[in-house]
Amino acid sequence: MVDGRAFWFGLDRFWAFNGVVEPLRCDVGDYVFGDINRGQVSKITAVHIGQFGEMW
Repeated sequence: MVDGRAFWFGLDRFWAFNGVVEPLRCDVGDYVFGDINRGQVSKITAVHIGQFGEMW
């Protein structure tokens, strides 16, 4: 959760929720989802870098 919005990693894109579910625009989505090892998705984590307004 960041600023009242939830973000998550889907099977083919990133998603956001702020009252409605919507795909999150991402410049690296094709790179990330085009080369992901689906057998290792349970190891995916994320972090919010508030100082720079980023999600990693």
